[in-house]
Parts: sequence; C-alpha cells; structure tokens
Amino acid sequence: MRPPKKWRQTTLTFAPARHDPHSNSRPASPPILPQPPPPPPPPLLPFPGGPYPQRPVDAAQSPLTSVGTPPSSSTRKRKVDSDKDLPAGRSPPTTTSATPADDAAPQKAVSYLGRWISSRTTTATSKSSSSASQPTHATSTPDDIDSDVTTDEQKVEDEIVDGGAKKQEEDEVMFCATLEAAAAVEAANIAEIEAAELQRRAKRLVYSSIVLCSIPPESTALDPTDYRDEWNTQNVRLPCSAKNVERFQSPSGSAPSYASKWDTIEEVLQAKMEKPEDFKEVILAYNEAQRSRWKTTGIEFFLKRVVDNPAHYLEKVIPLISRMALRLPILFPQPVPLLRRGCNMAVTLSQMQIASLLANAFFCTFPRRNDLRRSAEYGSFPSIHFDSLFAGSGSPPRCSGPQIAKLEGLFSYFERVGRKPPTGCVTFHRQVLARGDIRSWHQLEFTLGGLDVRPKGTIEDDGGGMSQLDFANKRIGAVSLTAGILPRVPSHPLISTFAPPHPPPPPPFQGAVQEEIRFIINPELIVSRLFVEELGDEEALIMVGAERFSDYEGYGDTFKWKGPHEDLAPRDALCRLKTEIIAVDALHFGAFPEDQYKRSAIVRELNKAYCGFLPSPASCYDAAAPLATGCGAFRGDPELKSLIQLMAASAVGRRTVYFTFYDENFAERLEFLHRCLVEAKITVAQLFKWLVSYRSEYLLRPPSERPPVGGLFEFVMFQVNPSAL
Repeated sequence: MRPPKKWRQTTLTFAPARHDPHSNSRPASPPILPQPPPPPPPPLLPFPGGPYPQRPVDAAQSPLTSVGTPPSSSTRKRKVDSDKDLPAGRSPPTTTSATPADDAAPQKAVSYLGRWISSRTTTATSKSSSSASQPTHATSTPDDIDSDVTTDEQKVEDEIVDGGAKKQEEDEVMFCATLEAAAAVEAANIAEIEAAELQRRAKRLVYSSIVLCSIPPESTALDPTDYRDEWNTQNVRLPCSAKNVERFQSPSGSAPSYASKWDTIEEVLQAKMEKPEDFKEVILAYNEAQRSRWKTTGIEFFLKRVVDNPAHYLEKVIPLISRMALRLPILFPQPVPLLRRGCNMAVTLSQMQIASLLANAFFCTFPRRNDLRRSAEYGSFPSIHFDSLFAGSGSPPRCSGPQIAKLEGLFSYFERVGRKPPTGCVTFHRQVLARGDIRSWHQLEFTLGGLDVRPKGTIEDDGGGMSQLDFANKRIGAVSLTAGILPRVPSHPLISTFAPPHPPPPPPFQGAVQEEIRFIINPELIVSRLFVEELGDEEALIMVGAERFSDYEGYGDTFKWKGPHEDLAPRDALCRLKTEIIAVDALHFGAFPEDQYKRSAIVRELNKAYCGFLPSPASCYDAAAPLATGCGAFRGDPELKSLIQLMAASAVGRRTVYFTFYDENFAERLEFLHRCLVEAKITVAQLFKWLVSYRSEYLLRPPSERPPVGGLFEFVMFQVNPSAL
C-alpha cells in the first residue's frame, strides 16, 4: 500500500495590496495617465491543450491564474465538495482561480505580462553593465502591477508608441523570449511562498522529543545540585521546587512569612503511620484547604477490612511509596514539559522517574492540581491526585468492588517497583494531525486493507507485536482514579429506531471499562495525566514501553484484580518494552446515538483514528505493524466503529486485527462483509459515501420507505449487491 498522499498547501501569502478577483469592490488604482492604444497582441506559442500558453506550474495554485487555462466547472465543484470533509472549526485551504469576464481578459494579461517582464529585463540588463553580475529576483507579484506601476514601466510603454512598427516587432520577440523566464520566476516565487507558509504552519507541528533520563537509565542517584528549577506554565510545577511555598499570617498583623512546602512534605512522609486514620492527617498536612472536602474512608476500609495484613501495608508498602516520592529532586534534574494542545512532542521518562511521580500523586503533593474548575490553571488537564480513589461510598462508608481492585493493583505496583527497581523507559508522544495531513475521505481511492477478526481474546493479552488501541477519554485515563459507581447512561426512546438491531448495553460501571482497566494493569500510563492536556479532535497519544504489572478478570462492576503479572515483552534500543498503546477518544453520544451517523461525526472519527494510526516517530514498531482494535463504551455502533477503523487503517496502509470481545455473531458478520467489499474492490471513498448516506436514506425515512435491511452492515451489503439480501 502506498503512503497517503498529502494535500498540497495552496494558501498563498502576497503583498498587502492584494485584490480578490471574486470581490465586488474595486482595488485602489493609481492616478490615470493618458495611455496610447495597445499594440497588436503577439502570436501565441503552439502549446497543446488550449489557445493559452501552458506553464509548468498548475494555474489553480498560481498567483498568475489569469494567464493559464481557467479551471473547469468540474474542478471547481470538486474543491467545494472537499470542504465538506473538514472537521468543525477548521477553514478549508483557499485556492485562487481565474474567472475572466470575456475572452480578451486573458489575452490582455498575457500582453501586459510581456511588457512588464520586458521592462524588468531591460532594467536588469542596464544595471548589470555597470556593476558585478548578480542574479535578479522580482520582488513584486503581478497582483501588484495595477496598483504599483513604476516610472520605468511607463517609459517602456511610451517607447512602444514612439518607436513605431519596428519597436512593436522587438517587443514581440522580447515577449516570446521572456515568456519562459516569466514562468521560471513565477515558479520560484510560488515555491518560496509555499515554503514560508509551510514553515510557519509547521512551527507548532514539528516533532520534537525530550529525553529526561539516561539510556539505559542509571540506578545510581543523580547529584541533587544538578536540579534546575522551572516554575512556569510550560512545565509541570514540581512539589520540590523552591517556589512551592505556603503562606503564614502572624496574629500581630505584621508581614506574612513563607515556608517551603517541600520541607513539610519531607517531614510528614518520613513519619511513621501507626493506624489507617493517620493516612488522612499525612496528606492534609500540606493540603489543609481540602480538609472539609477530602475523605479517606475508602482506603481506611481497605486497610482495615479488605487486606489480610494491615501492618504489612502500614509498615512496609506505604514507607516504600514515601521513599520513592522523596527521591523526586534527585531523579529530575529538570521538570517535565507539558504536552499541550497542538504540541507535537514526545517525552521519555525512566520507569523509576515515573514511579516517583506516581508516588507523589499517591500522596497528593503536586502544586495547583487540587483546583479542578475549568478556569483553573490545570482546568484542561486530567486530575492526577489519588484523593478521589481514597474516598468511600455508602453508609457506613466502604469500598466498591472495582475500587478494591484498583487499590490492590496500585499497591502491588508500588511494592514491586520499590523492592526491585525497573531499568526501562517509557515514551509519551502527543501526535498532532497537521492540516495538510487531513484526508479528503470522499476522494480517497484506496482499496480496503486486510482485516483479521478475532472473536476470542483481548487486546492486552493477545495484541503482542501490534499497536494496541486504547478507547480513551479526551482527558486521558478517564476516571481511572475514581472510586464511586457512576450512574448508567439513560436510554432514549429513539434508540430502537436509530440504533442497530442489537445495541450493546451501557456498561454498569463507567469507572472500570477498557481504558480504566488498562491504566490499572499498566500503572505507568497514569503519569500521562500529569502532563498531557485533553486531546483535540485531530490529536492522539501514543505511549510506548509501559510495563504490565497485573492480571485481572471481569469488566465494569465485576472487575477484579487477580494478581501480579510478569511482562515478557522484548525491549528496543531505548530500553522500552515493545508495547505500543494508541489512545484515541471517541465522541460520546449518550442518549442520542443517532448523532453518530451524521457526516460531521463520521469525518471527525475518521480523522481521529487516522491520526492515531499514522506511524509515530517514537514508535517501537515499523510503519506497517498491524493494529489491534475493537469498540469502546461510548454508546457507539460497533458496526460503524469497525468500518471507520478499517477505513483509517487502509488510508495509512496498515492491517487491522479486530477483537470483538467474545461476540462471535458480530465477528462472523464483519468478516463476511469485509470479504465482500474486498472482492468487489470497494474503495475508501465509496464506503465513506455509503456510511454518510445511511442516515438520510435509511434512518430518517419512514419504515415503509426504507431499504429491506436491518442495520449498517446490511445497508452496506445492499449497496454492494442488492440481490445478496
């Protein structure tokens, strides 16, 4: 499969005095001077394809569009249609096209261009005779000619009148000789303009990688004097920063005093905990403002009633977590950069650096991360502190089943890392889809790629050697650090009309579905919540090297921790486990599942999947590695999601391994439909048009006027072969 063809950037930047040929207003004109009648037009060169001279640059992308052949009506229609595929909030690339009012307009422009280049060439020749020869570049564009006519050009036109027929003949020869030079100058100008535009556009999208650890990671401690403090909005504000202070107001009303909050953290984390209730006093010692809001009844219930040996946790495990947290200034000579929206950047951390960051999240030490309001400094970031996981529910307060599984998995991770420090690295790459990379799906004539449907197995257990899809929330990790059972998604009366014949039931516990489970069994993924801002519509997060520490069973409210897991995946040259997880967030349709069939929603999901499926520079696999995919828990139609993922994977030339999570009926139907589409040589563009038409031609019609189908798969099959149903 050939690599995807990118859009050619056609947004051009010219001088400020540019006139829009489609505008009704007239540009400002210079003073009108008496003009002699124009000379007869020179003979045109016999270029094939039309009466006008053909240049090596496409007229539709050139600022001199009036010289070339005007675009056909079909070309203009194709440009208008392509705008429909752009996601919401994005403006289409602008193009310039010639629409001459009559047949004389192009001819007049050609004649004027010849005289303009003749004057420029004459001026350049006269200058070169008195100075060293240097290449001359035209600094004006033909759009500026009408509003910026120089004195030299007026003299040339006067000479044409005074010189008679002889001068006219010389001008004709000069025009023919310089027509090729005009095209060369124009092509050079366009290349320069496009390069500048692409460079400007790529400033935010250029890929950069920051490695905050040695390769391989050192087991010895760094010199604490190497720590470089950065307290700003571009980096994570670390609790060990000298600027992380707490303010004290004296009773006498004198000037307030300030004390280092890290000193308080060190003091309380080194103290011994004798009973579960002491844990609350530890985390509130430096979070006094949260005393009335934070509850720790959940972890107290866990330590008192769930575990067999509470003393083991109070005397062994929690002190291990404390020591890892206090190593923060030693492990980080510089802070971690924030991966904000539109920032195409990768950050690589050692596994022990991640463990130290997670230990601080466990004790809730990060500055300014308790304010979860949207207007707060970190309002667009996920929560990172574990306080919600420590809260109990019910009366009397207790732990829910999934909450117990989460605490067991996290305590097991901290104990293993504390006793046997790992020596690997993990990379987090926020991949941003550039505007020029957005596909025009209704024009993508790629045939569908390979598909392997597996009714048994799971992505995390059977997706070895593949890029594994994480059905994520735009705030990465979703509610993996929460404890309470969330309400079920309410059913909508139209669901029987708009949804497929057998819609999947909403998960009973939204806090323990695919993404949350993955973040518990691979706890190093949780650290991404610290520095990854919520994902945009054309962004994905690729995480490479996260180790799996736990086994589990169940799903939703039946989720249980089974025990420790030994990850046997090989490592790459950067000491990363060859495990690649792609986090892409789907739209949540809630009680209105019919909205997912709108054209805008389909295009958004295609662009999102395409961004995640594009090979990342930080990947541990080659570009053709297969994708392990499935369907998440946002009330999406599995039939629609599977076809969207197949189309996006086909656009990047990767094979798809689709896990149906033990739904053998769905696996059989998907496999049969894919075989029919491949045999019929259906392209991505054709399938896209059928997906878009499903809403208007089936869902919105009365039942008596619908095609004889029972869902999206049958509707697509009806388009391929109506007699097959």
